[in-house]
Amino acid sequence: MSTGPLKNNVLETEKNNIINKLSKLFLLKEKANLQNIKNEEYNELIESIRNARRDWLCATSNFNYAFDNETVDYYTYMMKACQIRYEYLIKRAKENGIKGCFIEMSELLCYDNEAMN
Repeated sequence: MSTGPLKNNVLETEKNNIINKLSKLFLLKEKANLQNIKNEEYNELIESIRNARRDWLCATSNFNYAFDNETVDYYTYMMKACQIRYEYLIKRAKENGIKGCFIEMSELLCYDNEAMN
């Protein structure tokens, strides 16, 4: 009868080891999923910043060629809206720890790619 409790102890230990290994495996998968989500959010934010800057520059360019009062008013408001959106996205990027040099480099890369196309 002395082997019964020892055998139960060994089985319990093995069971705990398996549970620990499985929980570590699930935690690693969860961390990987969180990292993928963060990467996607990072990429979306950088892309939004690029688009906002491009829209702002486009509105400024169109303003320079506006000829009637309504068009001038439209592009004046458009430039201000694009500027506010761009500044908001930059602020959000800084809050998320994205450094300004990364943002500027991504903008330069974006415009270099557009110039090549």
